[in-house]
Amino acid sequence: MAVGFADVSWSVGGSLVTSGIATSNAVPQADKTFQLSSFMTVDTSEWNQDKQFSCKVTLGSKITEKRIKKSECSTE
Repeated sequence: MAVGFADVSWSVGGSLVTSGIATSNAVPQADKTFQLSSFMTVDTSEWNQDKQFSCKVTLGSKITEKRIKKSECSTE
């Protein structure tokens, strides 16, 4: 989803997800950076199958991607 100058995308198990996503507009911060939030609704069954969830942010030629799955989370 394009949010002005950044593109945010989500995937589950390597497949692009386009529904159940909410991404805010970029908001300028006092330190001359920008902040935005993106959320994806996750089905319990997919989480319990230990699928990998990934959020990728593209800004020009820079790409940042974070991944998470149930088996990598602490149960404490």
